[in-house]
Order: sequence, then C-alpha cells, then structure tokens
Amino acid sequence: MMQKIQSNATSRNTDGGYKLIRNCEFLSLWFVGATLNTLRWLEILAVGVVVFDITASPLYVALMVILRFLPMVFLGFLTGAIAERINRRLGLIVILFLMAFASLFFGITALSGQITLWLIGTSVMLNGLLWVLDNPVRRTLFADVVRPDQLG
Repeated sequence: MMQKIQSNATSRNTDGGYKLIRNCEFLSLWFVGATLNTLRWLEILAVGVVVFDITASPLYVALMVILRFLPMVFLGFLTGAIAERINRRLGLIVILFLMAFASLFFGITALSGQITLWLIGTSVMLNGLLWVLDNPVRRTLFADVVRPDQLG
C-alpha cells in the first residue's frame, strides 16, 4: 500500500505550475487581464467622482454603476456562445481597441469641459458591453494557449 502511494507521488509532474509560468502567451494574456481589470475598476471610481462632481447626486453615481453592469445582466448568457464562434485573438484585440478609444474619448471630453451626463452614461454602457464580451473571449483564450501538460 505504501509503495503504491509513493509511486503515485513520484509519477506526478514535479514541475507543477512552473511550466505554465514559462508560457509567454499565458503570461501576456494574464498581464492583459490583470491590467484591464485594474483599469476597469479605476474607471468605475473615476466615473463616480466625475458624475458626483457634475450632479452632486449619489443617485446618478449609482445609476452609472447600474448602467455599467446592465449589459452583463441582459447579455452575459449570450457572450459565451459568441466567444466560441469568433476568432478570439482578433476579438480580444478589437475589444481592447474599442475600450481604449471609448476611454480616450471620455478623457478628452472630460478635460475639455464638454462632458455631459448622457455622454458619461453612453461611455459607461459601451464599456460595460465590451466588458461582458471581454470576459468569455479572454478566458477561452487561456484554454487555447495552455497545454494540458502545463497544468499543475
């Protein structure tokens, strides 16, 4: 019995997760996801500050958060099927480009003083839609770039 346990322990992959960390595609994808999620939550904070500065209303701040998550509620169940049918690398690049463009446009209008509540709402809704598309696309890309022998 003891020999069987020891033989199973020695037959396992002793490299574990280190193979995964050496996978450059995985690291790139992980870094993109970590950066994107950090920026996404900072954007939610910035939108709240700007909306409160414009309106002095916590209700409007809450409405912007609701607008941000509405696409996830109504479209979240469809995006997994969409992610399975598209070129995920190209899809992720397009999603990231559109997110960057929307954020750049939002930043320029905020700095120029031309920002309005409806423009913020549109930007928030667009980024929410892109967020709900980004999640399944990026997560299924992990399955494309990680080989079974790289898993712990």
